[in-house]
Amino acid sequence: MSTEDNGSVNSSTVAWNLADIGVGCIAWCNLLGLLFLVKPVSRLLADFEAQRKEGLDPVFIPEDCEIKGAELWHQIVDQHYSDLKQQKLRR
Repeated sequence: MSTEDNGSVNSSTVAWNLADIGVGCIAWCNLLGLLFLVKPVSRLLADFEAQRKEGLDPVFIPEDCEIKGAELWHQIVDQHYSDLKQQKLRR
């Protein structure tokens, strides 16, 4: 085998190792992000299950789950789910 072949094999190994390190770093960042989402997601699930238990068609109202900065959802709910919102507010 010539030395030229070894050089190309070594450089591809280095590239794959660097790619593995990069993917590992991204995976750790994603896991850290998931830790920050545990509390809001548990509130959302509890609200969803409570609405289903009451026989309602679940509708997302951010304040009920202590979520701030979701003003767009108010417009969406008012345009498409105003009747469901009224049912939820009556409970």
